[in-house]
Amino acid sequence: MKDQALRAFQNAITLNPYFWSNYNELGGAYLQFGENKKALDAFRRVVELDPTNPLGHQNIGVVYFSQGKYEESILEFKDAIGLQPDADVYTDLGEALIYLKRYPEALDMLQKAAEMHPNNEIVLGNLADGYRYSGQDKKAMDAYDVAIARATIDLEVNPKNAAALGNLGLYYAKKGDTSLAAHCIRRARAIDSSDVQLAYNEAIIYALANQPDLAIGSLRSALEKGNAAEQAALEPEFAGLQNNPNFKKLVSEFLEKSKTD
Repeated sequence: MKDQALRAFQNAITLNPYFWSNYNELGGAYLQFGENKKALDAFRRVVELDPTNPLGHQNIGVVYFSQGKYEESILEFKDAIGLQPDADVYTDLGEALIYLKRYPEALDMLQKAAEMHPNNEIVLGNLADGYRYSGQDKKAMDAYDVAIARATIDLEVNPKNAAALGNLGLYYAKKGDTSLAAHCIRRARAIDSSDVQLAYNEAIIYALANQPDLAIGSLRSALEKGNAAEQAALEPEFAGLQNNPNFKKLVSEFLEKSKTD
């Protein structure tokens, strides 16, 4: 219910334009709907209203990450950590470093995040990615198993947690269990077909399953919903698609479109 949600958040701002949380909630909604520029404006307002609040910098970093602007996202994540060290920001920083292929630095950040928040499935899944890209396959598989266990516990609490289902699909795909991965992402997208991240996760899952046509179809859906083509162009999980002419054409199409938006 996009229109109603955005209207409600904007009404909250009208009632109290000086409360940073109203802008943060609006920015989160815009981000979920793939409207990155509007999300960025909202999160910048958070920083203006409360310069000591790390959430504003973290969320600006998340928008930059979604736009494929990894160097810019790293600066914002570091600003957030400077204000308040937090596991979520360390894991965000680690992810950005992975995209830049700075694997030793990434793993250091991801390990710090896991030490601070050892029961969070996203943190654990990102740590597993760090191990995998660092060539530590055994540690990676073990970390994916722990992340799967934590995501499963989250789903026992809320079986309709689409984000947890989507993440679970990613973990199975990265372990090589493509049938379970596909089952999880189908369930997730049935619950929330509008979510940009789930469409992108589906593309990754199909890419890892060596199903390029399905991966490209899901990626088109994600790009149409607002996912940045810059991120797709640098996505390490799309390594097997880099020479696919349809993938190149799709990414080029949306890169050109982003220049005119």
